[in-house]
Amino acid sequence: MKKLIGASIMAIVMLMNTAIASDYGSGFYIGGTVGATSFEDDDAYDGLDLDDNDTSATIAFGYQLVPTAAIELRVSNLGEYSVTGLSTVEFSLDAVTVHAVGAWPVGSRNGGWEIVGQIGAGVIDLDTDCCGSDDGGVVSLGGGLRFYATPQLTVGAYLDVYVYEDDSLSSSADQSVFTTQLGAHYRF
Repeated sequence: MKKLIGASIMAIVMLMNTAIASDYGSGFYIGGTVGATSFEDDDAYDGLDLDDNDTSATIAFGYQLVPTAAIELRVSNLGEYSVTGLSTVEFSLDAVTVHAVGAWPVGSRNGGWEIVGQIGAGVIDLDTDCCGSDDGGVVSLGGGLRFYATPQLTVGAYLDVYVYEDDSLSSSADQSVFTTQLGAHYRF
């Protein structure tokens, strides 16, 4: 957790240092991503058969504050998984998070590339088919590469991790979902 906080502070400082680097304005945008997920259980289901891969989908609503910084609200479906022992329990993970997003241009925004990074926090919902649901806090960290197809439209590839503490089991476990996604964003 200390490494995550340190990385967050470094990302914010880098974001602030590059905020004046481009002449691209501010404005609202909407985006979406789809991709693959991998669930890491911190050995909470050790000895059981865990189906730990699925798909994800995210819708993002954001505001470009300055050319290299944005704030974003994300609604994410992080996949459906199952654990099999004597019986099978299926569960799904959904998150609503707010992110600080930093972008570092590589070339011009008209046909250019950007390296992006994000850090966020919010609420995750663990919903099971047998035992109801459980909500908790979640932290997200990630990055990617995107291309400006037009000054308003970007397409990109992203890697994110969502980390949360699951205390619905007999012991607490730090669990995470890794996502690999392709997506697009449109700026108004």
